[in-house]
Formats: sequence, structure tokens, C-alpha cells
Amino acid sequence: MINHKIHKEFTQSDASVNVMYFDQYNRGSQDAGWHYHEEFEIVYISNGVGRRKIGLHLSNFSDGELVLIGSNVPHHGFTNNFENDRFEVVVHFKSTMLGTALEETKEFSKIKQLLDLAANGIAFDREFKHRIGKRLLLLMDESNFKKIFSLMEILNEMALTDQKTILNAQGDSFLLNPRESDRFNKVFNYIEKNYSDPISLEDVAQIVFMSPSSFSRFFKKTTSKTFVSYLNEYRINNAIKLLLQTDKDVQSIGYECGFNNIPNFFRQFKKQTTYSPNEYRKIHL
Repeated sequence: MINHKIHKEFTQSDASVNVMYFDQYNRGSQDAGWHYHEEFEIVYISNGVGRRKIGLHLSNFSDGELVLIGSNVPHHGFTNNFENDRFEVVVHFKSTMLGTALEETKEFSKIKQLLDLAANGIAFDREFKHRIGKRLLLLMDESNFKKIFSLMEILNEMALTDQKTILNAQGDSFLLNPRESDRFNKVFNYIEKNYSDPISLEDVAQIVFMSPSSFSRFFKKTTSKTFVSYLNEYRINNAIKLLLQTDKDVQSIGYECGFNNIPNFFRQFKKQTTYSPNEYRKIHL
């Protein structure tokens, strides 16, 4: 069973920029479940489809992925499927790599703004992500010194391009202290295992030893969303994946994703995507 605990991850190198490469021959040894770390992170996936889970943002990607994630933002691994020559490049870097230059140098102002936005997660689109992906691969063969300046050039291009999307656009990304991490670990783990079944506020409050009203306030204060809103978004995100990756009929998908009332499934789906499930499948296939 996958471990969904939100754990703090520590980079094992003292270098300011660390580059990791994964493919079918090198899948890595670390758990790619929910985690967070002090370093900023860039993830490039060369091709295929997958799911984004960054802060409270849930969505699917296609034709590969390029994403920038801020310091201490909880996120989930993006892929464990390396078929069809898929590979993944992960770059960790420290905001302190240039000392106070980011704050004090005018030429770095756009990069500083980009890193501030990264607290919400940023995904990059179209041909830009693959062009930058090739640049990230080249970092692997550079010296630690050269990596810093090459990365600054990449970040500058990321800052200037309009081919990007802020994932938590409403500012609903969130940072965790250890006590909150333990609570959300239990909540997210419960949702991932049980989203197909009925889930009540009382059920979830009980697993974190809180009253329903206290849990409701805690969740809303921490995430800026109600628990029911997040649960519906999680279920709809899974429904989208099934619509695009299977031939199952819409009603079966609704039931499989925890909607016992199909009209409500259609309402929630349209609320999140502006389309009905059938329209969404027709447009995106």
C-alpha cells in the first residue's frame, strides 16, 4: 500500500542546485507520496499523462509536465510510470544560492516575483515546457558553479514567458507546521482510500480527534476551502482521469468516484469544469 504521509524531505547534498534523473532503469528510492521540503523544486516529465497534487490544487496534465513548486509547499509525486521512454528530471535549489542578490539586484526582480508566485505552484505550457526540459537535462553534466548560473537563466525565462498557469490561483496553497502535517496526513490518507464511498464530516473529524465543528473551522482556516468543497474537487479530478483514460460510461464513473446521486455528479462536474462529463470527454479526446 502506498504511504500517503506528508513528510518533510531533506536534500542529501550541500550543493545549492541538485539535479536528479529518473526513468524505467532508475526509479529512485524515495517515497513520492505527499511531502514538502525547504528547497524550491522544478519537475519536468518528458511525455504522457498524469496528475498534479500541489497544495490544494488537483488537476491532470497531458503531453508531459513542467512545474515549479515553492519552498515548504506540500505536493505529491507526479509519476511512477516510465513506459514509452518517459523520463523525469527533478531540480532542487535553495533560495539563498545568491545570498541577498535576489532581493537587492534590479535585474533579478522578475525571478524574485516568480519565486514568490511559486508558493502557489506554477505549470508551464505548450512547447515552452519541452524546450526548458532539454535545458534541465543539460544541468546534469555541469559543475556546481555553472549550474547556478544556468538555472538563473532558466528561471528568468520562466519569469518572462506567458505560457504558464498559477495552479492555486485563489491563493489557497498552504504551508504546514508539524502538528498540521500529522492531521492532514490522516485526512488525505483517508480520502485517497475512501473517496469512492460515502464520507461525512463526522467521519473525518473523528480520525483527527476533533469535533465536526472544530474540524470544519480548522480545515477552512488552513486551506481557505470547506472540507466538502475539497472532497468534491478530489472526486471530480478522479472522474476526469477516468473519462479520459477509460471507456467507462459516465454514470459508472460518477458512482466509482463517490457520487451516489448522478444529477449531483453532473452539477459538481459542471461547477468545476464548466462542461458536462459527456461534453468534457468529447472536447478533450
